[in-house]
Amino acid sequence: MPSLSRTVHVAADASHVFHVLDDFTKTPTWLSRCVHIDELNSGPHHPGYRLRYHYRDGRRSGQMQGVIAARVAQRELRLRFEDNVSKTEIDFEIRPLADGGTELHYEVDIRPRGMGILFAPAMKRALPAQMDADINALVELINKD
Repeated sequence: MPSLSRTVHVAADASHVFHVLDDFTKTPTWLSRCVHIDELNSGPHHPGYRLRYHYRDGRRSGQMQGVIAARVAQRELRLRFEDNVSKTEIDFEIRPLADGGTELHYEVDIRPRGMGILFAPAMKRALPAQMDADINALVELINKD
């Protein structure tokens, strides 16, 4: 499955945008499938920091093991998750703009595997609308927070 991306302009500065993305307690408020993210390490976030993503997708729920793959404050946050259905990479690139706002690039790459290959056509159909709803909810949260 190819990766999909969205790019939006946010009125908030890059520091605030990054803070919202880096606060995993807020993720379920904007990421539609997310129920909760467990932080499996203590201390500040850094590349290699382990996560567990709890999700609900219709009647199906589960967990994915994850890691912060890249983290550059106010610039980039890349997360990798995997389970027996897929390997997923979520990448946020943050670029400050001259007007004080921020350009936020959101990219998702899902690689189905095992039984996930059977779900790939449905995922491919559903993902664009899900990404649109999620990025809109994220922008709303950033502007409200």
